[in-house]
Amino acid sequence: MLSIQNVFIAEDDSDDQFFFSLAFKELCSTCSLDMSFDGEELLEKLENCLPQLPDLIILDINMPKLDGFQTLSLIRTHAALKNVPVIIYSTSSNHSIIKEAYEKGADYYMIKSRTFLKLKTELKKIVEGEVLQNKKSY
Repeated sequence: MLSIQNVFIAEDDSDDQFFFSLAFKELCSTCSLDMSFDGEELLEKLENCLPQLPDLIILDINMPKLDGFQTLSLIRTHAALKNVPVIIYSTSSNHSIIKEAYEKGADYYMIKSRTFLKLKTELKKIVEGEVLQNKKSY
């Protein structure tokens, strides 16, 4: 079982940030969350926390400055960060976008939930290690 304690999230929507915070608080009271509004801000925070690595990074695809795919590519080429699990989070269920996420190195692709309960259910699978241990590939 994976131990998810330190999570970095890049999401430009403050409502989605709130729901992530609420869900993680309910699922993992000891988890530490660090929120960023875009990929550029996330990468700065990650650089500042090194050599301590996060246990998980969650990236929205559509963000200003650096989008999720650009950020993922930079993470995967960074010597210290390249093996940190990354989840891409988006409203799109388009097969080509999902395939691109996996090809760029995502460990999991999560479609944005329309309800808090569905978001919490998906995050529960992640926190419990079910998702990342059964990594999908294309």
